[in-house]
Amino acid sequence: MAPVGGQTFQHITNYMITVISGTNRPNNATEKVAKAYFDLLKQKEDNTLFFNLTELPSTLNIHELYSRGNNQLTPFAEKYINNAQKLVIFTPEYNGSFSGILKLFIDTLPHKTFAGKTIALVGTGNGRGGNLRGIDQLTGIFHYLEANVLWYKIPVSGLNKLFDANGNFTDEAHLQAFERQIGLLLA
Repeated sequence: MAPVGGQTFQHITNYMITVISGTNRPNNATEKVAKAYFDLLKQKEDNTLFFNLTELPSTLNIHELYSRGNNQLTPFAEKYINNAQKLVIFTPEYNGSFSGILKLFIDTLPHKTFAGKTIALVGTGNGRGGNLRGIDQLTGIFHYLEANVLWYKIPVSGLNKLFDANGNFTDEAHLQAFERQIGLLLA
């Protein structure tokens, strides 16, 4: 038995993993990449959920988000975050960083929401960096929130060139990197 988040588990199915597509932009490429990862993970671990930030309400009352008991994002945290011991967060590049909706989601949850969780990060971008800056920024944020960030982070660069004619993410090098990260996440 290996210790995970201060607890000991006999088998991987004793906890939940959530894969998060970290943008609410409609029809985004990051979602397709995250779903390819999710499909690989689901083959190895049944107790896995997919959370797309496009599920969040399109009309958020920003002022109410910070009030206790009236946060429109709480039901999403309860469904996807609170019971998960591990998270995989896909973050597209937004102005050299990550999306504002992901930051808003993180900021409005109680500080201890992420404490003790293991978090794997994957950055996506059309440029050559694969959102390395955004991954680094999220690493610092999650360390501050007392989460354990997996050392193996994946930058997916040249995103617009990595899909087949049907729009499926099929880049073999990245799929192998996903397999490696999944192996580390499940270890």
